[in-house]
Amino acid sequence: MCIGDFNEVLHQHEHDGVGDRSLGQIAGFRDAVDVCELVDLGFEGSMWTFEKRVVGGSFCRVRLDRALATPAWNARFPLATVNHLTGVTSDHKPIILRWAETRRERRRMEDKIFRYELMWESHEQFRPHVADSWQAQGPAGTMTELKAKLTRLSSSLDVWGRNTFGSVQKEIRELEFRLGVLQSSTDRQGPSEEESRVVERLAALYQREETMWRQRSRVQWLAEGDKNTRFFHLRASQRKKKNRVARLMKPDGSTTEDDGEMAQLTGEFYADLYRSEGVSNMEEVIDVIPHKVTAQMNDTLLKPIKGEEVKSALFQMFPTKAPGPDGYPAHFFQTHWDLCGEEVTAAVLRVLRGEDNMAEINQTFVNYLKDLELSKRTVQQPAAATETIAPRWIPPPTGMVKINVDAAVGKNLKRGSVAAIARSSDGVFLGASALIYPGVTEAETLEALACREACDLARDIYASRVRVASDCKMVVQYLEQGTRGVYSHIITEIIEARQSFAFLEFKFESRKSNNEAHKLARSALCDVSGRRVWLDAPPEGMCIPVVID
Repeated sequence: MCIGDFNEVLHQHEHDGVGDRSLGQIAGFRDAVDVCELVDLGFEGSMWTFEKRVVGGSFCRVRLDRALATPAWNARFPLATVNHLTGVTSDHKPIILRWAETRRERRRMEDKIFRYELMWESHEQFRPHVADSWQAQGPAGTMTELKAKLTRLSSSLDVWGRNTFGSVQKEIRELEFRLGVLQSSTDRQGPSEEESRVVERLAALYQREETMWRQRSRVQWLAEGDKNTRFFHLRASQRKKKNRVARLMKPDGSTTEDDGEMAQLTGEFYADLYRSEGVSNMEEVIDVIPHKVTAQMNDTLLKPIKGEEVKSALFQMFPTKAPGPDGYPAHFFQTHWDLCGEEVTAAVLRVLRGEDNMAEINQTFVNYLKDLELSKRTVQQPAAATETIAPRWIPPPTGMVKINVDAAVGKNLKRGSVAAIARSSDGVFLGASALIYPGVTEAETLEALACREACDLARDIYASRVRVASDCKMVVQYLEQGTRGVYSHIITEIIEARQSFAFLEFKFESRKSNNEAHKLARSALCDVSGRRVWLDAPPEGMCIPVVID
């Protein structure tokens, strides 16, 4: 980890004031950071760490001070933060790095939330233990009984995981130390029987560790078994840091880090958000809505739901998507369907028939972006039913080509798509493209691939000065800061592609300004695999008229 005054910036926007910084020096600093495999840790507070009034009365401010760290350091301290403090006697503002979790963030073992671990399934005693624990409780007929049964099973698995399965990482550390001792023995004649057993056990533990970190990373497009443990670990660490709620702003403008106050603010916010404001004249609205459901379709929808449909719906879910408060992902039910399927189906059908209350399981976790400004929320009145709001397209500077990009995910189709639409600065259509990625359903990765597709489309239309607009802030941030993120190979390709353009920049824009690309990406999901390009005319029915700001 390196922290301090680097006397250079990574991007032009980190300099504000007289003159422009040397692009060559910026590129050199970026190269040094890349060669050292360092990542900018970001910051909280003011953008600038150096401020000075220069000759002539002009004012200059720059972000010269920063903290850079390797992926290994980031993995070890996933919640590290950098704060820009207020300076008084120096041109430079002090910066402080905090990497230790506070007492509030360290969860005690007894308060730890249960999570079903996929790596448990590699243990020979696991499935018999699940079967014994499930069958010992008797059949569950209602949703309440099913929830209680899952709760008792989670307690049993929690104890089994600690006492029988054990800590994978702790055992790995112990065996790696033992292997080092055996291999450094002065009288070693080759691999001993004990050394072979240790190596074999470590190989099994490494596989379990990879499974563990893949489950936490929520990466869907990369398979296990290719020694991707480090990648999964970094991805999981990044998710943990991104999802962390550090503080919330109260209605009076002050902030709080107290758990009780944050919980109360959260409840009040969502209670207000989902509170009905009342409706009027709904008949007038309904009268202008065209009928799309035919009598035959309605009869089909009203048919009684069968048990096979419950199973089919559950098995279409991605196995390791975020579990609810009970800690069980869809994978648990898919893997143990022969054990719990009959009871799960019966409970679900009771709810669907109106014979049971879904409130028992209708729970979820609330996740905020940190520093959510609750005091600035406003309630927007719905637009009139007859009003049509055209998407607003933001033009680039004169002489530049604007390429809007977006991605779409078809989880049931197990594929993703990306789209790019190019227009001149006066809004004239120049070209469009769409590309299917079978097996890729991770939204952020697809957004990065969409930016790469924009570069390919720009080459197709021979554009040299290009602005690419995406509605994914994280990807734009990675591209503009030169950091690699978890899809480093894609980011690297895009950064290298910049060399073939006179000017290429990436900007974040909201969805309302990016509707064309969104519609094209969604429609492309149903196309055959491959890449499609439109150069003469827009895709039929896709490029909608735009209102230019």
